[in-house]
Amino acid sequence: MRHFLQSADWADFHKSLGSKIIKHQSKNGDFIAFIEKSHGKLGKHLTRLYIPYGPFVDSEKQLSDILSEAEEMATQNNADYIRVEPIGIADIATIMKSLGYVKRHKPSQPGQTSILDISGKSEEEVVAMMSPSIRNRWRANKNTGRLTFEVSYESSRSAPLIDMLQKTAERLGLVFHDGDYTRKMVEVLGERKACGIAYALKDGKELAGTQFVVDRPAKTLYYLHAGSYVEARDFDAASLLLSYLIILASNYELDSVDLFGVAPKDAAKDHPYAGFSSFKRAFGGSDVEYNGTWEKGLKLKYNLIKKFK
Repeated sequence: MRHFLQSADWADFHKSLGSKIIKHQSKNGDFIAFIEKSHGKLGKHLTRLYIPYGPFVDSEKQLSDILSEAEEMATQNNADYIRVEPIGIADIATIMKSLGYVKRHKPSQPGQTSILDISGKSEEEVVAMMSPSIRNRWRANKNTGRLTFEVSYESSRSAPLIDMLQKTAERLGLVFHDGDYTRKMVEVLGERKACGIAYALKDGKELAGTQFVVDRPAKTLYYLHAGSYVEARDFDAASLLLSYLIILASNYELDSVDLFGVAPKDAAKDHPYAGFSSFKRAFGGSDVEYNGTWEKGLKLKYNLIKKFK
């Protein structure tokens, strides 16, 4: 199943940011690629063609053929190197190395995620998937109405979430996209109900918030950035909000909820995403591991800069 980062909605959003988009279709498959500058003191002198969570393939031959086409596209756009994240088949290391690709130590996108299968499930069945503590909190809140929830597809409602993300980043030493990025995503995709913001509120005040996207063709909701204020802990606002979002996806008759990134199960306790990962896994999903991020230099400049980085 193709990922949301390979959707027309995601391409439209990045086009609104000024990115150069390539939408490629052939008998070997299709992909959406971005022509962008690399990062870092030396990396900024490089241009790449990047296919996030793609291309999607079902055989090694298809992978080889479509990567050949992608490399041609990269050359036509004067890219110094190509970065890809093939999905659809596993154990691609041998074929990728034979094609001249090198795996990055740190993937550009999360290398592993947790996905909940909610296809055809009722609200009670969805709640039953969750850990006992989260399940009990949700049922208790449903009886008491202690917290209420709100969903908006208007960028004007993004200010509280942006503030929460900043506070959460400062508190936990994390890095989120800036507020303009968050706001723009809702502005571009909100009117088509492809991106929204959800809040958990106490007496009308936002305690926790999250941004989500809905991929209707793939029948999947993606849980993206989430933040909260310190007082949210007193009300279990974060877990209640995600519970609400999962049930919302069920009401939308979607098939799955992708929690968009978890640390490996054997990760050290001091892993920067250990806490978030434990939180996400408590909702009853299954871990899915991706093939990682692979690169191939197309110009001598790329090899020289990589040598001195």
